[in-house]
Amino acid sequence: MGFYFKINIGIKLDIGVQLYSVVLLLVYYVVYRKQLKILWKNTGKNSQDSTQEAADSQVIYFKNIFANKSTQELQNIIQDENRVPPAIQAAKELLEKKT
Repeated sequence: MGFYFKINIGIKLDIGVQLYSVVLLLVYYVVYRKQLKILWKNTGKNSQDSTQEAADSQVIYFKNIFANKSTQELQNIIQDENRVPPAIQAAKELLEKKT
């Protein structure tokens, strides 16, 4: 089980920490400190970029599916309210390309 110590905080909150866990966490931090700093800095920046990339990849996916559809079928897809927005966007782009 290892060495285990408790810390008592004034509001009767007992926090237990195992020494092995702390040592492993410190070793991990020392080894990967540069990567962790880069990851921490880029966390907020990439969330907007990754959201846009995900939307673009969905549009590309639907473009591949709808590539062989006729003009009338693409118009039906655009008018269908039950379709997801990336599917409608893909149909619009393909329709513009065909006309």
